[in-house]
Amino acid sequence: MNAKKIILILVVTIFYCTILSAQASGNVVYSEKKTGEQIPYADIETNNTVMVEVSALYNAIADDYVAVFNVNQLGESAALTTSMMDGRLNGVKQEFLDLGIKANDIYVDMITFVPEYEYEVQKKLFSKSYNEIPKGFRLQKNIHVRYRKSKTLDQLIAACAQYEIYDLVKVEYYSENSKAYYDSLRIEAKKVLKEKLKDYKEFGISIETAFTQISENTFVKYPLEQYSSYQAFNSSSLEAIKKSSGVTQVNKNTSYYYDPVSYKGYDVIFNPIITEPVIQYALTMNLKLTLKNPYDEKNNEYYLLTPNGDLKAIKK
Repeated sequence: MNAKKIILILVVTIFYCTILSAQASGNVVYSEKKTGEQIPYADIETNNTVMVEVSALYNAIADDYVAVFNVNQLGESAALTTSMMDGRLNGVKQEFLDLGIKANDIYVDMITFVPEYEYEVQKKLFSKSYNEIPKGFRLQKNIHVRYRKSKTLDQLIAACAQYEIYDLVKVEYYSENSKAYYDSLRIEAKKVLKEKLKDYKEFGISIETAFTQISENTFVKYPLEQYSSYQAFNSSSLEAIKKSSGVTQVNKNTSYYYDPVSYKGYDVIFNPIITEPVIQYALTMNLKLTLKNPYDEKNNEYYLLTPNGDLKAIKK
């Protein structure tokens, strides 16, 4: 095998590995880069204290969802605008009912009802002026829909599209078992905490005689809060730029993706593998141990001053 063939194989291999790397990471690499992780820092607590911390995370699939769609209607008169809006809303609500959505789970929210204006040109002898005149009315409402299966959203969107409703404002996630999730996190956190305390005992630390203080903190993250964005594109250097020629840039598409809470630093994770956005419950338990210093107890001596002015040592 000659040198040219060896070089060609190396080039092909490097190119192929580069493609595999891109496929493994995805276009999310175009998002803002985060700083590198630092090595965990272990510190010796002062004042004879030891801090023991446990963090637990629960990925919970929502029990209920509420989708909010925005509906805009423009008409020449107030009556016509209202009539056209009612026709669209009645039609889409019937589609929802046909999908199995209950009537009590559909709610229409009034947003705005305002007049629309346009400019009319008024020509004069030597000039012209622009006057605002009423053009019509704009009515805006939101329709809220509650559903229980995440896949139902696709059907709701298709139903809305039949009545020219394309604006999905947001999707809210709800859970009926928040207390149960926190209880599970607390139980598992206690188990891990006890295991960590056993490790301290192996180092000769007297846990039983320590003064203990415990604190707890919780939080919950909903999918609506956990979306990030990026733009995946490369702009090439062009001869037109060097020659100061006109360059027309096109709008770059912005991609959004669900970015859940990172698992870094968590001792316990319920349902770690997720295929859809979830509600994330977290709990941190912190135990502070204030240890007795055995050297202080041995070296301390106590004396009693008698009425005669004599000092007598007190036996411990």
